[in-house]
Amino acid sequence: MPGDTLPSIVICVRDSLFTTHRSLNDFCEEARDYVTVYRLAGWEERSKTEFARMKLGSSKAAARFVRVLSDHATLDQLASTPYYCDLLVEETASDGLRSDDAETDILERGLERILARERGKNFLQGIPDKEIHEFVEWCAATHLFEGGVPTEDVREMAEVVIPNTIEEESLSSLTIQMGQIALFTEGSDGRLRFAQEPLEHYLAAKYLAHNRQSISSNLGRQELPHNVIRFISSCIDPDEHDAIWTLLVGRMREDSAAGKNAIQLLVQMSATTDHLTNIQLAGLNLAGVRFDSLGLRDVVFDDADLTNTDFRGADITDCSFDNCIIKGTRFDNDITMLSTIKLRGVRRFYSAYIGGTFVDDPTILLKMIGQSESNADEVQPACAAARQLRHLFGKFVEETGRGRRKDLTKAALLRGKQIVSQPEDILREAIRAGYLVEAPTRSRISRALDDSYSEMVKYRVELQMSPGIRDLLDQACKETGCSHVR
Repeated sequence: MPGDTLPSIVICVRDSLFTTHRSLNDFCEEARDYVTVYRLAGWEERSKTEFARMKLGSSKAAARFVRVLSDHATLDQLASTPYYCDLLVEETASDGLRSDDAETDILERGLERILARERGKNFLQGIPDKEIHEFVEWCAATHLFEGGVPTEDVREMAEVVIPNTIEEESLSSLTIQMGQIALFTEGSDGRLRFAQEPLEHYLAAKYLAHNRQSISSNLGRQELPHNVIRFISSCIDPDEHDAIWTLLVGRMREDSAAGKNAIQLLVQMSATTDHLTNIQLAGLNLAGVRFDSLGLRDVVFDDADLTNTDFRGADITDCSFDNCIIKGTRFDNDITMLSTIKLRGVRRFYSAYIGGTFVDDPTILLKMIGQSESNADEVQPACAAARQLRHLFGKFVEETGRGRRKDLTKAALLRGKQIVSQPEDILREAIRAGYLVEAPTRSRISRALDDSYSEMVKYRVELQMSPGIRDLLDQACKETGCSHVR
């Protein structure tokens, strides 16, 4: 990146850390000419074969294992992750690979093998499986919400689930053994953590999906990772399904973690059904929601926040996206389907991915989907100077109108998207007009704290020009007689 910025590397050890971090995603998009994102590729056939050969001790057995995978796309996809490949190879070595297994079945049997090995070392003697499952599920939920399980909490919970019939002299050693189950690893801070994220997410989901009360009380603690949401949906008791669905519909409009989790879980629970078409999604915060391969035909999303929302694989034929916040939103490169959507009002369009193509110009987007003529009056809702000013205000205000930060360096304000040839002219006029304030003793520029900030928010969200912003643009715009916002 130009200037004095030093090269930086950010490593996300979990994919969920990257995909759910809105600020990091915004930065990567804004500085896409200078940022490269690398992801570890999944294992392909060669890696799966070699791993199976090492574990099974035979090239022939490895070849049979890979042939079974090739015949079953779901298992083959799971095996592209080393942990699942290991579980599937163990399945092959013990009872044989079952082609109709669900992901949760594989994880459950993997857990049972771990516990069986623990018992084979004379660990956990006298503690029923039910109590051990209850213990590890509680640990998983605690790890999820608190980033680890304090050692003293492990001991206390272990004492709760160990039967009263256990003799006193055995209680201490059994309590220690519960914290040494091969599911766990100990961090430098002394907290227990799960060694494998899939098992942590699955067991946490079982804990959360225990009943309607458990879901209700934990729904708002934090935004849950996508995999936890998936597993909760799989673990819900069918007899509780309707009651939980009603609970989630009642909470999905909350502007909170509970509302976001409710929406995500409703989406997952609606798979293979048409239930989602009966829910009003217009105006909701759907940022980051993944509509994986769902049938959404005719669904109205008008005025919704679709930042980083993923529609890949979904049928969005005849859906309405009028006046939505579209930023980092992902669609399949299916022009026939995209040509049917309703997209009147692109003032809140910032960027989208059509297949692998990044688009940040509404003119290009509408041409790609064959709607430039029907939206001729709104193809480009603002001139270059107006768009550059909106981008500048976006350093302080999110697309939704929420505050982002109070001040930045001048260099940071000038980084990113360059719509006009001299972005510093826009910055200078914003300072002159009082929307931004240059600190006399620091090399930082802050946003206004008076009514000017409200004007900034309205302009950022809806391109609504106050008299002050119109005057600013009159001074900064190079186009003769420009109205700035159409």
